[in-house]
Amino acid sequence: MTRDQFLSTIKRNRFQFLFVALTVISNATLHNNHKAYCSDQALGASKPWGRLLLCGRDEVFELEVPIQDQSAIQKVWSWRAKQCAEIPETIRTQFETTDECKPVSENRCLVTSSGGGCAWIDRATGKALWFASVPNAHSIEMLPGNRVVVASSVAKEGNRLVLFDLAIPNAPLWHTALTSAHGLVWDDAKQKLWAIGMDSLECYTLKDWETSKPMMERITTVPLPSQGGHDLQPVPMTDDLVLSTHQHVYLFDRENQQFRPHPDLHDKQDVKCVSIRNADGNTVWLQGSEGAWWTDTLNFLSPTQQQSLANETLYKARWLTSSKVEGEQELSCEQPTPEKMAEAAGVKLPPSPWHVANIWWNFEKPIENFESLEIDVTVDRDVPDSYNLYVSPCGVAKINGLQFYGGLQTNINGWANKESRTRVHPGKGGIFSRWSSDQKTPVGLDHLQTAAPECLVESAGYEGEFASVRRLYPWTKGTYTFCILKREAGKLKGIEGTWFECLIRDSSGQETSVGRVFFEGTEFTFWERHSAFVEVYSTAKIPRSGIPKVKVAFGWPRINGEKVKLKDTSAYYPIKQGPASPDCAVVKADGENCIVEVGPIFLRDEATRRHPLPIRPSL
Repeated sequence: MTRDQFLSTIKRNRFQFLFVALTVISNATLHNNHKAYCSDQALGASKPWGRLLLCGRDEVFELEVPIQDQSAIQKVWSWRAKQCAEIPETIRTQFETTDECKPVSENRCLVTSSGGGCAWIDRATGKALWFASVPNAHSIEMLPGNRVVVASSVAKEGNRLVLFDLAIPNAPLWHTALTSAHGLVWDDAKQKLWAIGMDSLECYTLKDWETSKPMMERITTVPLPSQGGHDLQPVPMTDDLVLSTHQHVYLFDRENQQFRPHPDLHDKQDVKCVSIRNADGNTVWLQGSEGAWWTDTLNFLSPTQQQSLANETLYKARWLTSSKVEGEQELSCEQPTPEKMAEAAGVKLPPSPWHVANIWWNFEKPIENFESLEIDVTVDRDVPDSYNLYVSPCGVAKINGLQFYGGLQTNINGWANKESRTRVHPGKGGIFSRWSSDQKTPVGLDHLQTAAPECLVESAGYEGEFASVRRLYPWTKGTYTFCILKREAGKLKGIEGTWFECLIRDSSGQETSVGRVFFEGTEFTFWERHSAFVEVYSTAKIPRSGIPKVKVAFGWPRINGEKVKLKDTSAYYPIKQGPASPDCAVVKADGENCIVEVGPIFLRDEATRRHPLPIRPSL
């Protein structure tokens, strides 16, 4: 691969950026008193690169180049374990040489130190949400199910990967040997973990993950082209990993399992990290100073620049990928009112709610011994709670003939607890509901278990008799996995049954429980199809919602951890019967995804009201 091809692959930004020589720094926490690295000269053009998370010695901190002030780089956030009361003193002292700082969401990051300290940090408060001690910890990665894996490098009880549950501090669940374990990458699309050690790149799958004794199984070992595996990171929008060894930097294609030299950095020695920004491919990399494990210099590619941070000791730099890209505009949901769009299209608006698009997957056969349902959903922009939008990856589902549904709503509503009958509207959240077998027999609130104080409940009959649990969840643009999981058996009023839990998993792997619902029975068969929908609904808070412009992608349904074998997939846009909708959406197949594009109201060709979606599974 040529340098030009590499640049095209990762879509590097062609804009030039302003950077400045950095001469002064404060090591204090700068939450309320931002300090700047002052400029002696301008090194590029006139725009900032965004935000970086860095670590080395006992500090983790964030740097920013503000758009309004092109003369300075600012340190805008700082964290030290010694100021964190949640971490025991014996472990606080193990953060003197931080060596990993991975952002896992806008406000949270994972930190490790070669001194042994590991932590999950809420950057908004500076508090540790979890901590552990692992000999010579060198990297850490978020996994599904609120678990993390730590790379423990060369030490008496190191040379291994160590698994933890974020609900239980400092309590290892499992470990496996890996000499000089240094870097970790979770591939969420393939549900695989990649780990780099002294002389190999290893690939693992999850095993017994829903049990109390989870583990990982090594499925691939690929010898490194040179010894001393160090950093490991994904290359956005490609199948590549970028990795460093003692002597070189490589790209590794996960599909064909081939290494190739990095077009710019191949012959660089002692590269401690390479981080590529998601949105535009801009690269930051750190190289140990001669004879030292650390540096005080940030290196950038495209354009090639260096920035010295006086008095700093740097080991890792990671882009905060939520940073807004230069020139990028936030996608807007705004459209004219439904009334104005309907008038322009010459159509009448039906009563709400409006199912703007339904998707149906028809299976080859029903799925016996049902344990779990998972569907990925991606929303391309932030939809504010001034709209009533329901994104339902679980539109109509049935087990043993019992119907349920769930998804993400911009405005959940319901009763604040099981004793209240006052309807509240707290904002965005998740929902999980079930109906009685005949939809006439009431389903009581005893069929519900809430997961947190902010959960809402409801039992009613205005849409057929149902019971529902909802939870406040501030979802925004991004990818989520909506999960329904079989949990423990139980009895309700003498009837044997099973609790099913609804989880929402974000792109970092963090899971939030919406709550649990009781279903009669102990063994379940999932029926021979599944649906998803996008809906504009009405509430007392917003009786007549606008129709937001938005694009929603639904992934291939997974049942019991496997992609379901399908006969066919189709889209349907109801117009004459419920919930009928004005025509304002089009569904397209894109690989294994179904893409719903919601926009202006239009007149649809009736021949396309129901049409096939030729999706195909990815390799």
